[in-house]
Amino acid sequence: MSSRPMLAVAGITGAALAVVGVLTLAAARSVPEPPGRTATTQGATVTASPTPTLSAAIVEVRPPARSGTGKRVVYSLSKQRVWLIDERNRVVRYYAVSGPRRSLPVGAYKVYERASTLADDPNGPPAQYVVRFAYGRDGKPLAFETVPGVDLLATGGQPSRDVRQRAADARALWDFAPVGTKIIVIR
Repeated sequence: MSSRPMLAVAGITGAALAVVGVLTLAAARSVPEPPGRTATTQGATVTASPTPTLSAAIVEVRPPARSGTGKRVVYSLSKQRVWLIDERNRVVRYYAVSGPRRSLPVGAYKVYERASTLADDPNGPPAQYVVRFAYGRDGKPLAFETVPGVDLLATGGQPSRDVRQRAADARALWDFAPVGTKIIVIR
């Protein structure tokens, strides 16, 4: 075989490998924002809830567009995600939640009450790390919380009245958001 056809085959093979590499990179960047990853952004480490199907990887997590500036908690109704963003506009935690999608209007709120334990439902376990920030369309309080023994995220994330979080995420939000902290609800 002469060197000319071999060079052509090598060139085609090289081009094909380059295309596969570009497509792989594009596919990795287009994956939805899953929980369970560790991210770095502007030198800070962002912690997220673990999930058994994902290995730890480094991804960049940015604050959502049009979510304001400064220290805040951002809750996305459509993505069912929460971002904890510090004073320097860096994401310090990002994770999945299960919560209301229609009973809460998009807008800016503030934490107005917190309770380490709250027994709202006489038939179930008390909620923990309750951070109230709004009232639903029905006039009842809405909060970020966790309920021991109830993991709605593991069972398909059935929406609840309040924003349900895993225990570690609820504790992180509790530590991050004292009374007066801005809560931004986006679509």
